[in-house]
Amino acid sequence: MQFKLKVKAKTVWSRRMRGVITDALEYANLHMGLYKHDVKVHIKLSGDPTITGLCYDFGSHLLIVIGGHNMLDEEIVETLFHELTHAVQYAEGDLLDVEEQVVYWRGYNYEGDYDNTESMDYWDAPWEVDARYQAAKYTKTYYQI
Repeated sequence: MQFKLKVKAKTVWSRRMRGVITDALEYANLHMGLYKHDVKVHIKLSGDPTITGLCYDFGSHLLIVIGGHNMLDEEIVETLFHELTHAVQYAEGDLLDVEEQVVYWRGYNYEGDYDNTESMDYWDAPWEVDARYQAAKYTKTYYQI
């Protein structure tokens, strides 16, 4: 994966916090095997307090948005790893947004309210369960080094 980092809210994203993101991204590239995928990933560091993290597939590239507002370093890193897991899922063809409320995951279509992070559809979605697991695992190993 090729990465391009954009900072939209420099008052929210200090130089130190941008360094945390860059370091975690380098770790993820190696340990999550991101380097194996020929995909362009744009990472936008937003100051939007309503966003924790998002990953969008635009075909030619992926967009990851991280809110970062009032988040601790470890939460930011875990959010990054969560969204990078989705990037891998998209890159490997395991995850595909079919329609507004239809998602393809490893051979099956799932229908539900997946944009609403408070819905059971979102929490039970297998790609979200996988992303939460992977993010927790990599965050733990990242901070042990």
